[in-house]
Amino acid sequence: MSLQSPGCRVIQRAISTISLLPRSLAQHPRQDPLHGAGLATVLETHDFGCWEAAVTNILGHHSSELLTRSESFRTRIRSGQLGDCTLVHIQGRGRLRLKREQCHQSVLWLPLRGMTTERINGREWLAEPGDGLLFRPGDAMEGETSKEIEGISIFLPSHWLPEASIPIPPLLAASAHSQAVLRQARHVGAAIAQQPEGAFHAAEQLRESLQVWFDEWLQPQRRERFTSRRRRSTVNEARQ
Repeated sequence: MSLQSPGCRVIQRAISTISLLPRSLAQHPRQDPLHGAGLATVLETHDFGCWEAAVTNILGHHSSELLTRSESFRTRIRSGQLGDCTLVHIQGRGRLRLKREQCHQSVLWLPLRGMTTERINGREWLAEPGDGLLFRPGDAMEGETSKEIEGISIFLPSHWLPEASIPIPPLLAASAHSQAVLRQARHVGAAIAQQPEGAFHAAEQLRESLQVWFDEWLQPQRRERFTSRRRRSTVNEARQ
């Protein structure tokens, strides 16, 4: 078979995809990537009050409301750490509304099942499986979840991100660089859960992919500012 045939190209893409996975996932591709001793159960309850207390410990001051009081509520929260990255895995049943202000640390949220709508600094965003939302220090947020929800929050080291005053849209969705960040974030989740050899490499790859994503968005802004400065300079020179 020719190396350039469609069949070979499909096989090469499959091999390339598997090679990007953490070693444990490459060996067991059907295994739940978040199943492992690296994630400890923080809370498992049907009591909404217990959930509120746990969220206060994780997110800080907030206000929350259960929107489906006539139906049973349940939640399970697990947590683990890899270097400076902390991961919280949330599974739950029951539509929620949550208001809070993001504290000192940025968080990358990846819904795995269900969806969330978030009003961040006055603008509404929708995130569903395959998307991600980046919450940054000082963001004012009001969000609602679907009735069934599962996702991971990765608390990011502050030195990974540009200062909060630099505006960056929070939604990571269809672009190639956004998908690279989300892919690496899922690898970090698997690395934290399973603790494979070389797990810290996953965190470094996430940091690098975030930097590329930031640069992709910031570069047009830099060009626009540079062009504006050149225009002003040209106008000033013409007036002289």
